[in-house]
Amino acid sequence: MSEVREIFSSIQGEGIYVGRRQIFVRFSKCNLDCDYCDTPHKKAKFCTIAGKKKILKNADDIAYEIKKLYTKDVFSISLTGGEPLIYTSLIRQIGNKIDIPLYLETNSTLPKKAEEIKDIITYAACGIKLNYPKFYNDSLKTIEILNHCLKAGNLFVKVVITKDVDVARIEIFARNLKNIDDNIPLVLQPQTGIKWDNSYKNTLLTMSETACNFLKDVRIIPQLHKFLRFE
Repeated sequence: MSEVREIFSSIQGEGIYVGRRQIFVRFSKCNLDCDYCDTPHKKAKFCTIAGKKKILKNADDIAYEIKKLYTKDVFSISLTGGEPLIYTSLIRQIGNKIDIPLYLETNSTLPKKAEEIKDIITYAACGIKLNYPKFYNDSLKTIEILNHCLKAGNLFVKVVITKDVDVARIEIFARNLKNIDDNIPLVLQPQTGIKWDNSYKNTLLTMSETACNFLKDVRIIPQLHKFLRFE
């Protein structure tokens, strides 16, 4: 099944659930092309599972591989990508076959797709791409849809801080996020590979201070799995 590129067990390396054990189901395609993305997003010819290449024919095969990888410390199934919301029908089929919470990692640009599976998602990590302004309103709508249906505290928003994201953009976004729910945690994620000199560190701190004028929970969290060399 080319829709899924990888299935593996590891720790969550980003956001407020960093360090939690998850089984990752990595979907193939993405509707964006972020220059800092570290994951291929073209259609895959096979699925890699624990280092082995396999052909998965349907949701039953995917659910079977998930169950084989399950351990008692698994927190949830991370639906990641690529962009998992491209595959809402398949996600619903998978969700019907396993009894493990689903954790959606999305770029938040497909609100209509979020509507389709909002009832089966337990956790959501909503990225927002401030360097893609044409998707900005769709991103706010996606966050609003998922926040409305999830339990309090089960959703957070992540912004990757690239060189073209400035304090003014963070302030505007924090204002907009407050209009949805000022309890939503905002994670400022330094772009991996950028030199953390004093100027960059000070910018991150200023962004945090600015966002906290509107939101109750703002955190600066890098990609932990990159430091630990996890998958």
